[in-house]
Amino acid sequence: MHRSRVIKIGLLVLPNLHCVGDESSRDSGTAARTSPQPNPAASQVEARCYRSSQSVLLGPPTGRGQTGHAPGWIRLEGYGGRDSGDAELVDAAGFGLGAGWHRSGSDSVRVVGADDFLRTELRLLVFGDSAVGQGSAHSDADLEPDDSGRLVDLRRAWSFSAKRVPCDSMPRRAGRQRSFPP
Repeated sequence: MHRSRVIKIGLLVLPNLHCVGDESSRDSGTAARTSPQPNPAASQVEARCYRSSQSVLLGPPTGRGQTGHAPGWIRLEGYGGRDSGDAELVDAAGFGLGAGWHRSGSDSVRVVGADDFLRTELRLLVFGDSAVGQGSAHSDADLEPDDSGRLVDLRRAWSFSAKRVPCDSMPRRAGRQRSFPP
């Protein structure tokens, strides 16, 4: 019984062994013809960018603690035909966060960016050339006074609005190179 199992396994494995081998022994012309070619349309991913008159990282100034640098930009990679993708949040001074976006309805988008110091979330309704919704930011690495004067984690919530702009109008994040085309 053991021998018949080995034979069956051998019959399943042997036909697939031709896929394993030394690439250098292959004819380079054959390898070139059989390797998949990149699809130019697939590499052309639509990005959408929006500019807000406020900081996209911390919202409007509060008069206490950290202040963002208005205006701010959002870049959504692949927004035209996907349900999720990479994003970037950048303020005018070049401070920013790598982020991701996820569609939560036909025109609703959630964008979340974070690093070791700050987490920013935008819940947006995107229609035409506008994006409106709510922004929130949290940092346990920075303290600021609350209404009673007690020091607490930085927490912000604000109403958000932005207009669609060409992506080349968006500043680069300070100290970072984009991993996607401008």
